Amino acid sequence: MILLNHKKSTLGVLIAAVAMSHTAAYAAESENDATSQAAPTEEIFVTAARAEQSINDVMGSASIITEQDIFNIQPYDLNDMFELQAGVDVLRTGSRGSTASVQVRGASSAQTLMLVNGMRISSATLGVANYSLIPPELVAKVELLRGSASSLYGSDAIGGVFNISTHADAGTKTGVRAGVEYGSHNYHRAAIVGNVNGQALDTAVAVVRERSEGINSIISSNTLDNIADDDGYERLGGVISLNYKPNEDSEIKVLSLTNSGESEYDSGFNVESLPYSDQKLSVHQLAVTQRVNAFYTTDFMIGRSTDENNVKEDNPALTPFPSEFKTTNQTVSWLNEFNAYGQTVVVGYDNVISTVSGSGNYIDKNGEPISRRQSQAGFIQLTGSIARFGYALGVRRDDVGELGQESTPNAAVSFEFGGGHTLYSRYAEGFRTPTFNDAFYPYGGNPDLEPEASESIEVGYKLALSSASFALAAYARDVTNLIEWVPQADTTWAPINIGQASFEGVELTLDVELGFLGHLTLATDYLEALDTTTQEKPLENHAKKTLRMSWLKTLGPVSLGLQSKIQSGRKVSTDVDSSGYSAGYGILNVTAAYQVSNVWSVQAKVGNAFDKAYTLNPAYHEDSRNWQLAFKAAF
Repeated sequence: MILLNHKKSTLGVLIAAVAMSHTAAYAAESENDATSQAAPTEEIFVTAARAEQSINDVMGSASIITEQDIFNIQPYDLNDMFELQAGVDVLRTGSRGSTASVQVRGASSAQTLMLVNGMRISSATLGVANYSLIPPELVAKVELLRGSASSLYGSDAIGGVFNISTHADAGTKTGVRAGVEYGSHNYHRAAIVGNVNGQALDTAVAVVRERSEGINSIISSNTLDNIADDDGYERLGGVISLNYKPNEDSEIKVLSLTNSGESEYDSGFNVESLPYSDQKLSVHQLAVTQRVNAFYTTDFMIGRSTDENNVKEDNPALTPFPSEFKTTNQTVSWLNEFNAYGQTVVVGYDNVISTVSGSGNYIDKNGEPISRRQSQAGFIQLTGSIARFGYALGVRRDDVGELGQESTPNAAVSFEFGGGHTLYSRYAEGFRTPTFNDAFYPYGGNPDLEPEASESIEVGYKLALSSASFALAAYARDVTNLIEWVPQADTTWAPINIGQASFEGVELTLDVELGFLGHLTLATDYLEALDTTTQEKPLENHAKKTLRMSWLKTLGPVSLGLQSKIQSGRKVSTDVDSSGYSAGYGILNVTAAYQVSNVWSVQAKVGNAFDKAYTLNPAYHEDSRNWQLAFKAAF
């Protein structure tokens, strides 16, 4: 198989000799972290209003994944962090390195928007973003906004928004952080990160490489691929970022992020096939912020992102069916923020030009080739407070080329009782435009498709205390015009707008400092996902109940952690399980870290410690008990 035949390059050996996670620098400070959280969290959150605000002021369900969280959890990829968040479910189609689907409040990956530093990275052909290629070491933080945000971001933000921030926003001290890691399935990981912070210019450079032989994850007896082989993967990622502040009112940020990988998977067509996917994701961005005066701030951003996915064949006797998809998004965004007397108005303009290429030529309704789509939008968002009442009002108008125009409003109100108690209510509309594959694919696309549409309402309660925070949210969302591919009379398949679905759920999160007993985070949610196209029936691959737990205790140079996820079964096809339901499961991960000196640290992790057999996607089983060991240094 192609991954297992690769030879280690000289560069890879040199990197492995000096590298691993940049977050090692934080281990030296971890002893004080558990006792430093004596005040309510005042983390800055941008995604909910496209302007800075305290996360406690967000009128909706939101959370932040920090660099310290990434260090504590020791994730293989961002999915390991995402699945610990309330309302989020990650479904993999095989072992690590394979394609993964992330659901937010039951919405599919295509209905969940992925951003890098505020810029869209999704594929215009496949409809999902290849975010899994981004190593956690290249991430400064991730903001998650649950619930529709189309009034700020347009298409695809029906379920929510993940905004991945890179080191362009990090204020790490000057230094080099590096290490190496080894684990189950011949897993290798290496990274090196350097930061130079000057008086006006901050620079960060990072390189991460990982490789694994993978596992044999396929379990479906109906697949045509019954080769009992391991599906390995390898990835290489890097980032260069510059942050220049000529004065206290101006800031210029430059980002160049590139990630590539190869991932083997199981064929559904031929028992002799050994296919693998060659994937690339790149983001290049220039952002300028100018604070004109105390009243007015303007932000201008231009960027270019590329998403590529090519299917190849490792068996020379076979030629795979052509499957090449490439999307290039060119983005221009201009935000204007006005502040007066505690009220904020954001007026913005977004312009995204998506160019696609790949297998076959896309055809519009007139039979002409089409490879370009321009989406332009203007929006306005008002947020603020009057006495104890808070409010957020916004509307956005999108013009999506040949697909027409969409308007999406949102409105929210809150009331602060004092003592950290807050009630809020929120209404929002959302939409998702058909992808190029849906509308113009030469083998069955439908150019007459309408955008998917949603309406949602949410009510919630938040409590922020000196050593604890609590949040409770209940929501309901209806989605219409769902695009589904169905068989036609000529035996081909084509997409049409026939689907309708409803999603109702409750989320509860608790974050508490327990003193000597450590720090505990709990997140639980209940989801009722129904297909209402003809009658109410459960949607497949949606778990009703999930409980997540993270615990960390630091004592001197030693840190111990636990992460647990317990999930109920889900509706699946009877072709996979005759009962129509998969079994529930519970897993436990154990982490440990030891700060040997101010420079050196050691980390270890045992995943699925009780060796639980379970599935997330009904055709594939997840990894059994696994482990990883890392040696890290910070200079």
